[in-house]
Amino acid sequence: MIDADIRAAVASFSYPCAANEYAGTAETYFVFNYSVIPVDFSDDEPQHEKYLVQLHLVAPLTSDLAATRKLIRQAIQAAFMYPTETNVSDEKKQHFVFEFEGVGSAG
Repeated sequence: MIDADIRAAVASFSYPCAANEYAGTAETYFVFNYSVIPVDFSDDEPQHEKYLVQLHLVAPLTSDLAATRKLIRQAIQAAFMYPTETNVSDEKKQHFVFEFEGVGSAG
């Protein structure tokens, strides 16, 4: 369920979006990964799961992503919560990591 929610949040950007690893040929794409933490215990069972999500945006160095990154932050906020953004670009490509949390039912 969280996978579909992440993809839906960024679907309007029309970039491919893959879980864990992107094996396609597009130069600009999203990849996401997350950790799951059980929360809200009752009778020794979690009632919910908290997701710590990293959404990676990868693009060529020549792309101007300033406005796009702002729109991505807004799209994530609309579906989850306002994300942090870290630039981890290198000499080969632009790479931005958006980190945010989500919550879902444990059942």
